[in-house]
Amino acid sequence: MPNRNALAWDRFRAMIRASVLAIVRPVVALRPRDPSRRRVLFACSQELQARHLAEIWDIVKADPRLDCRLLMPYVERRPGEFDEIRKVLPLPEVPSFWASAGQWDLIVMADHLMSDRAADERQRILRISHGFPGKRVGGKLYAFGPRAYARNGRIRYSRMFVPSQAVKEWALRMDPAFEDVVTVVGSAGDDKMLAELDRREAYRARFGFKPDDTVVFATGTWGPHSLFQKMGDALLAEARTLQDQFRFILSAHPIEYRSQPSGERVWGQYISEQSQHGFIIREPNENWVPHMIASDILLTDHTSLALHGALLERPFVFCPVPDELVEAGTVIRQIRDISPTLRPDASNLRQALLKARNGYPFDKLRAIASQVNSFPHQATDHMRAAIYEQLRLPPSP
Repeated sequence: MPNRNALAWDRFRAMIRASVLAIVRPVVALRPRDPSRRRVLFACSQELQARHLAEIWDIVKADPRLDCRLLMPYVERRPGEFDEIRKVLPLPEVPSFWASAGQWDLIVMADHLMSDRAADERQRILRISHGFPGKRVGGKLYAFGPRAYARNGRIRYSRMFVPSQAVKEWALRMDPAFEDVVTVVGSAGDDKMLAELDRREAYRARFGFKPDDTVVFATGTWGPHSLFQKMGDALLAEARTLQDQFRFILSAHPIEYRSQPSGERVWGQYISEQSQHGFIIREPNENWVPHMIASDILLTDHTSLALHGALLERPFVFCPVPDELVEAGTVIRQIRDISPTLRPDASNLRQALLKARNGYPFDKLRAIASQVNSFPHQATDHMRAAIYEQLRLPPSP
């Protein structure tokens, strides 16, 4: 009964909020606006999104014509979990109600947030990816699925940034209306990674690896089908027996560090404790680039983070991932299909790692990697041009 009452109360509050917003928004819209300035809202609900939004912030932060603000939609519900976002996006904050009521020239988000807002002539909405678009939810690619649409059935974004032409083609197969919305810009994260390649030996030395060590970067997404939730205990037990042959870096998704109301294991915390067994741990607020560059093999699930390794020609090993979670034809699916796959009990971990190291089809991986990034080393220029087109301003010097 308490849960039912709480749900009813949440619905009642949502109705009241929607009614008040319907009154306030037209009033706010009447306020005069300086034609030489633009108001920009960055909407961010978790740390992983913040790092991608920071790529946009880095482009516009020095422009005196822009008044930028930060919305963290669930900050009231999860106090204390947003300090990292504030570090990455050091912007004045705006409460959820006033962010929804206010008029913005551009709203930038890295997920399907603020579902009640849709782009129009006065307000543009830019959605960037917070990972390579490839996961399937409800039978559709999540990035271009139902949450990309407004209540009237139209795409609610004015622009969606994607890293490659292949991704745009996947979107168009779902809905031709994405033609004028999806813009190929490359990947700033990839560009930063590729610029660091010559530091590989320095990174390996920092982590304590020897030149002849075979380093396995084990990284996963979150949820019941993720690497650690699905087979974490078996995987770690098997990995401990192989540390004379392989060195392991463990990286859990930031969401796996959140406490569980049901009292279940917090996998992020558990992974952090594995340093006592000789594993190197990548904490959620650490840059992933040094760990990726230092590695020789990627052990993963359907997380998009691992896909950056395709540009480095790193061989992959996958944990079992149901087909319904990985869209056919996407880069994740193609790489999975050419890579060794672990048994659920991880009993073939050694054999899979040896196969990846000694017999991987790198010719096929190189062909797949060409679909990951259409503009290597050029993302910032492409993003800057598209952002200022949305702002209807000439780019800042």
